[in-house]
Amino acid sequence: MKILGKGTPLLLLITIALLLSTESLLSRKITLSPENIKYFEVYTDTQSGGNTASEIINSNPIFEWRCKMVNSSLDYPFCSYQIILRQNDDWKNGLDLSLFHTFKLWLEYEGNATSLRLFIRNYSNDYGSTNDFTSTKYNSLDVNVDHLQDGLTFNFSNFNVPDWWQRERNLAPVFMSPDFSNVVSLDIQTGSSVKTGIHHFKFTKIELHGQWLSTENWYFAILV
Repeated sequence: MKILGKGTPLLLLITIALLLSTESLLSRKITLSPENIKYFEVYTDTQSGGNTASEIINSNPIFEWRCKMVNSSLDYPFCSYQIILRQNDDWKNGLDLSLFHTFKLWLEYEGNATSLRLFIRNYSNDYGSTNDFTSTKYNSLDVNVDHLQDGLTFNFSNFNVPDWWQRERNLAPVFMSPDFSNVVSLDIQTGSSVKTGIHHFKFTKIELHGQWLSTENWYFAILV
């Protein structure tokens, strides 16, 4: 008891310091840029019967690509840049971003589209298929091109699961909410308002901001 009594002021000071430093100690940031992205691709609607063509113009220090859209029988032609986040040779092993709260994007766009679309694609055995990459959940967000600026910030809570994906998978309601527990890719795609013509993109980086540990678990650890 004497030892505990002498150490109590020190423990109290440590506890106060940990509580005051919660935000800085738990803070976590992931930066994705052409310099550190290992796996990526530009894909179009050709596999779905579309006629969109793509061309990679530059890959470092910015990633620059161009898409040419012509008349198509598809209702929603598209062109997409995909950052693949697999942690090993298994594409189903992604990043747990469930404790992340902010998504910051540095992107330039030239073309006649009024909006672009962002996808945070998540894989889970509950709704995915091991041999079908399109079975990932499409956490989606539409962005008006007039709002694009360096460091444009979104909250993860702004993303939603589109109706077409829910109908296609015929899932139980419990699986219809956004899921970021095993993110396998981030996609930058032309939006639903896309028109024929040239669509030119320049991507600098994405920053993901979150925490290493939930605040609740952090407080519990201090209490213990």
